[in-house]
Amino acid sequence: MKVNIDTMNRTKSVKDVLRESRALEKEVRAYTRQENRKGKNLISVKELAKRLNVPTSKLKQLRSIENYQPQLIEDIDEKKISVSDAYKKVQTQFFNKSNEKPKVTLEPFINKSNEKPKVTLEPLKPIVPEATGMRVLSMGDILMTKIISSKFGTNVIRPEGPNANKVAAMEQVIRKNQYRPAYYEPPVVVKNEDGTYTLVSGGHRHIAHENTGKDFFYAAVVEFSDVNGKSANYWKITYQSNENSMKGNVVAKNYRTDNGVMSSVQSLINSGDVEPTAKGIMSALEDQGFSSTTERGINLLNKIRLELGQVDGVTRIYSKTEIGDVVETETTPSTTVLVRTMKNAKGFDLDYDSRLIKNIMDVYASTKKNINVFLHWTGLNPSDVVKAREIKDSVIENQYLKAKEFVEAYEAGRLRNRVRISYLPQLSGEYSVETGEET
Repeated sequence: MKVNIDTMNRTKSVKDVLRESRALEKEVRAYTRQENRKGKNLISVKELAKRLNVPTSKLKQLRSIENYQPQLIEDIDEKKISVSDAYKKVQTQFFNKSNEKPKVTLEPFINKSNEKPKVTLEPLKPIVPEATGMRVLSMGDILMTKIISSKFGTNVIRPEGPNANKVAAMEQVIRKNQYRPAYYEPPVVVKNEDGTYTLVSGGHRHIAHENTGKDFFYAAVVEFSDVNGKSANYWKITYQSNENSMKGNVVAKNYRTDNGVMSSVQSLINSGDVEPTAKGIMSALEDQGFSSTTERGINLLNKIRLELGQVDGVTRIYSKTEIGDVVETETTPSTTVLVRTMKNAKGFDLDYDSRLIKNIMDVYASTKKNINVFLHWTGLNPSDVVKAREIKDSVIENQYLKAKEFVEAYEAGRLRNRVRISYLPQLSGEYSVETGEET
């Protein structure tokens, strides 16, 4: 009976199976070096799997996973992912984006030399870039002399220019002959009327090729088109930004910054591809992955509008980490710190105000320390924050007046006369089990 690698109750971990397979390889190698002289056959992966009591296909998959994404082996053992799903990840990342399974063959484990067994794969199917408004025309090597250098600032989301450290890291990979362009989403270029090419993405890789004296550069030649009521130029700039988001896996990738995102949107406003309104700017940001409901999206919107002179300042948005830093900095042996978020531009946050007062009362009742309360707003422009603060200055007094009225009504007996608390029938004897009606 063979071991089911994916079963939840397996007794052998995947690490155990791989470790035993390597140990068995060495044992078999030593044995068959002697037997080969006697004309014995070489052992196959099928025979190795049989000796380990593991399905041949699973052993092949585990070998590939260990070879390309070894971190997944631990996830398999921790039951976070199955062998099959982990192997699909390897296929998608390193083989192809289709559902076609690459043929994996293990060379015989014993040969005339003392070399370790190798895993041989069919040629990789290159990753083809995909994006709204973009169509790939061809992929392959392009003469370096035909490509306009990234050093001339062809990428609007890089206002600060190329990152020298990223270029140096890429140069090292190229010099060691370790760069495998088909493993990653390729740089993207567009062809100009004079036969030259302009880089849309992959600038750091291109500069590294220049600096190492390479003659050719692997890239995808694409064209951008008007789609969904937005221009080809709009989708080109959007792709430039999204290609450098924190997604995917690209050698020497230099992640976009807020300044880069702002530069891309401002470029689209200058070219007339985006309306210089809050709605138009937010639409462009959403296409770049920044939602109007997130702190970063709101912050970017406000910063761009400030640059355009549409607002008189930018409201700072605090992250959870920054709020934690405030609490840590302001807390002292004699002071407790509360930081709370508010949203209403008029200063009346009915739900939040009630929670705030409850928090203050709980701390007040449990300690003799002073209480410092810090309030901050999300989604408001600076002038709205100023107005909201004026109202919020009286939040304790307003809550006190409401509570005072309640206490006075209770003490005078008016509350008991007007408020009656009853209970819906829920217990046996209070309702009929058969009909559900009250008894």
